[in-house]
Amino acid sequence: AKNSIKVGVIVDRHYYEMNTKLRENGTGVMKYQRQGNGNSNFFQAYGQWSHLFSDNLTMNNGLHYQYLGLNGDWMVEPRLGLKWKFAAKQTLSFGYGLHGQMQILPLYMVATQNGGNTVNTNKDLKFSKSHQLVMGYNILVSSNTALKAEVYYQQLFDIPVTRKDTPS
Repeated sequence: AKNSIKVGVIVDRHYYEMNTKLRENGTGVMKYQRQGNGNSNFFQAYGQWSHLFSDNLTMNNGLHYQYLGLNGDWMVEPRLGLKWKFAAKQTLSFGYGLHGQMQILPLYMVATQNGGNTVNTNKDLKFSKSHQLVMGYNILVSSNTALKAEVYYQQLFDIPVTRKDTPS
């Protein structure tokens, strides 16, 4: 077949039980994790289409969708891959993908207490994201030996970090 389509859905239900943990960051502001129990859904859907242009050229592309019920964050991630057999035993490949990742649940529960006010500091934290590129070369040295070399690039963005306040 010249075409292949795959689709799927994954649903995870995350349960949590939190205990308050206080810490002081040197500025008099208290950070802590909330106490309590709860749950949240993490929903993923994907679709992939593979197309064989010829015996020497194949394309794989698709979309991945994810949704975090805890804060309503969502993301659509495109993917693309090409594989070219340019000689009898040699291929070049190229791939690109935008990837997102949710944080660990306790990170979303962090709150800041300053005086009498409490703020849910991280509730609206977005997925960490990365652009990923890969280029590969593969050669079949013998019937049971292959050599593969890859160059990989990753650009991270929307990564949560702790802001370090400087003393005044």
